[in-house]
Amino acid sequence: MHCPDMGRDIKYCQSKGKVVLLSIGGATAQLNSDAATFSQQVWDLFMEGSSPYRPFDDAIIDGVDLDFEQSSQMNIIQFANNMNQLFKSGTRKYYLTAAPQCPFPDANLGNLLAQAHVDMAFIQFYNSGWCDNSKYGLPRWPQASIS
Repeated sequence: MHCPDMGRDIKYCQSKGKVVLLSIGGATAQLNSDAATFSQQVWDLFMEGSSPYRPFDDAIIDGVDLDFEQSSQMNIIQFANNMNQLFKSGTRKYYLTAAPQCPFPDANLGNLLAQAHVDMAFIQFYNSGWCDNSKYGLPRWPQASIS
């Protein structure tokens, strides 16, 4: 994967003050990687690390968003702790975020939120059972927010 156009787009968005995150996980992702190895690979490929192969050329993303909707074989807490340590060695501000499902605690990210530093949580109010946005919908939000 080599995406020089994406690299240029990342730098353009950042020049306009936008934060660009790499989302890892998703509905069907199964990571079986060692957390230490994988965190170093992410750092080397997309941030200030060193790799002869960089998918976005010299563009540096602003952090990582963890979106695990299935259980993972990788120790996500260890990955988060490793990323936070790597962020401290960098020359810029990095973000570690998570996208848990709405029901609390999230079955796959609940422990991460309780045991590791996460800068922001982007709650998924979709595909989430009883608290799915489709149950309330935008037209009902103003009324629901008053009651």
